[in-house]
Amino acid sequence: MTRHRSVAASLAAVLALGAVTACSDDDSTADPSFTTETTTTTETSTTSATSEPEIPEGHIAVSSSGGGPIALTTRDTPEGEPQQVTGRLIVGPGSCFALKRPNGRGNDGENAPRPLVLPVGSEFVTRGDRPSVTLPGKDTVYVGETMDVEAVSMPFNELDGLPDPCARGAAESGLVVN
Repeated sequence: MTRHRSVAASLAAVLALGAVTACSDDDSTADPSFTTETTTTTETSTTSATSEPEIPEGHIAVSSSGGGPIALTTRDTPEGEPQQVTGRLIVGPGSCFALKRPNGRGNDGENAPRPLVLPVGSEFVTRGDRPSVTLPGKDTVYVGETMDVEAVSMPFNELDGLPDPCARGAAESGLVVN
């Protein structure tokens, strides 16, 4: 019985040594890490270069910045006639800047907070001081204050790049400010 144990122990040691040797091969460990990083960089570059032409007609590309609140911006001009929209600037679903209509009762799609997609060149305070938005050529509006904007209402599925958390809630569209 002792002989069987020593044979089994020897066999286990050989198998374990073979597994450790296979895992500690310096060349095989270095190459996959480098290849993975190169692949990721290449994919990112390829995606960035081809992402704009892939945006369907009628959609706009949305970028996000900040960690809470999140500022949404676009370089695109939405199709459709802009409407004058008045509401209270809030931090809405997903910690995104949003507009809540005054005197809105309930949280149906029309009265729910709607994410604001602002033009590039807008300024935001998302950390430290009281969160605020400053549109080009306009006064600064702080969270909790009333904001008047000309905006086009766009369904979430036409706002390419809109973070999923910003689209949570009862609203079905965002407001793209001109």
